Amino acid sequence: EMISRPSANLIAGVGIEGDRYSKHIGTYSVLDEPGRQLTLISADGVEKALSSLSGGKMLENLKSIGNLRRNVVLRGISADELRKTIGKVIQFGEESSNGPQVFEHRNCVPCMYNERKNKIPGLMECLWETGGVSCEVIRGGTIQVGETILLLDDDHGRR
Repeated sequence: EMISRPSANLIAGVGIEGDRYSKHIGTYSVLDEPGRQLTLISADGVEKALSSLSGGKMLENLKSIGNLRRNVVLRGISADELRKTIGKVIQFGEESSNGPQVFEHRNCVPCMYNERKNKIPGLMECLWETGGVSCEVIRGGTIQVGETILLLDDDHGRR
């Protein structure tokens, strides 16, 4: 069960403290590949896709974007903008902070499990382009609801 929290502690090379993936008991924990430590999703992108592709019925049936089983829900960034940051570093917090940083590895496609769990036929296909991104935590620290995010260059410099 996904739990909404006002803050979470990110551990470099591990993920969210206490998360099933940080404990190596998540479904995909057996895959030895980077970028399975944290997932991000655009709330704006999900709402747009579910509203436009289903006449709003799917959005009404989805009780919470958190039910899509992504770790961090972002507002103020579209799904397209989030996907364009694959291969880049995102920092949480103000520019002057030494906030946590994640490297975006790849698109995180939705799965049939989510569709069945939410009891919304067609959800997987509807969200194929807006399912979020999978990340690796490269600098740990605490993230909080309402915090800003910054896109950094490949060399971890501000962009």
